[in-house]
Amino acid sequence: MPSPRLEQLISAVYGDDCRDRTSPTLAGFYLTAAESLWGYLGESFDQDLAPKPSVEVVHSAIARPTTFLNGYSETLVYDQNLGQIFNRLTSLVTEDAPAHAVDEYVYKLYAQRAFIVGRFRTSALFGLAAKALQSQVGSSPQDPANQAYRGRLVAAQEVFVIAHELVHTCLSRDAVGAGERTSWYADLMRLAHNGPFYHADFPALSDKQEIEAAFDENYMDSIRNALRRRGVPDSDLPSQVRDSEKTRSLLETRERMAQLVTERTGLLQECVCDAFAVIASLKALTRHGHNPVEVSSGAVLALHNLRLMQFLDRVLTGRLGSSDIYSLSDFFSHAVARVSMLRAFITALLALNGEHDAAEEIHRHLIRLNEIHGTEPFSTCRSGCLLKL
Repeated sequence: MPSPRLEQLISAVYGDDCRDRTSPTLAGFYLTAAESLWGYLGESFDQDLAPKPSVEVVHSAIARPTTFLNGYSETLVYDQNLGQIFNRLTSLVTEDAPAHAVDEYVYKLYAQRAFIVGRFRTSALFGLAAKALQSQVGSSPQDPANQAYRGRLVAAQEVFVIAHELVHTCLSRDAVGAGERTSWYADLMRLAHNGPFYHADFPALSDKQEIEAAFDENYMDSIRNALRRRGVPDSDLPSQVRDSEKTRSLLETRERMAQLVTERTGLLQECVCDAFAVIASLKALTRHGHNPVEVSSGAVLALHNLRLMQFLDRVLTGRLGSSDIYSLSDFFSHAVARVSMLRAFITALLALNGEHDAAEEIHRHLIRLNEIHGTEPFSTCRSGCLLKL
């Protein structure tokens, strides 16, 4: 049991009733996963990582993990509600949901996030908008195979998030070891930069300007297609999407992503944590029969879905406004960098281990996953639908 002081902190962040709705079965899964991940992180860091952080499971509207320093040890608090949000967002991708189904859940999620920060009028408006779309969504028979696939993807996302938080704990305990792991990551990413997957998306293009233009056009096509599905004409595109010069910073090549990562210490640490988290996730889940492609996909999906939630929260708290294109650009640049660098890391790691066929299969699968998620559901927000309301 946590100390009274820690229990007060947990209640202050997640609410007094945050333990009332937890599922004992899921809580057991998270505790087992955390213990297994901690062991694999010890192998990756080649050292004894005692003491092991304690793990507390809650269920609240916050839907965000937090690590508390409890005396000389850490306590990771994991919110089960994050898994439920992952489940709904993942279903939009795996079931090829129509536009109104995507909008219905994004509006509902926005309403929930608005309520948390006291934006009650906004919460009510988007709650009503979501309810109005429910009649169009309806219900359809669930394919058991698809449900099982989605369940595995959600499990991989949750395990990856827990692993990511645990890596932060590892790095915070050992500054020297953190520097060594960061150097190892940078060396591997330099190999990825010069490897066969660097220009795999555009193999016929060698000129950097051509590649940037191809990224730009691909991004604009994604936006236009998403808006057309909603009956919005191209002329109604918000200026930050319509102006290619302003969006170019969001669509840079992996070379620019790598440069951005090395320039920003905080972003670099997040990418290092992503890298070691996916290593631990692959070890923990493939041991229990999970497919490496699905585990890798889950890690990348987790970043996509967390990016969506962070975007909603930033809009609601006024840290990202429709007139603030530089804040918008900075947010997307960081988000795209993490996804891009994680994809590159996974394929480079497999290639380095001689698993070239697996590296190519996973790379192409992750690129396709990125294309799907880039259009739906994130385009609902990215196209400016939320920014204009």
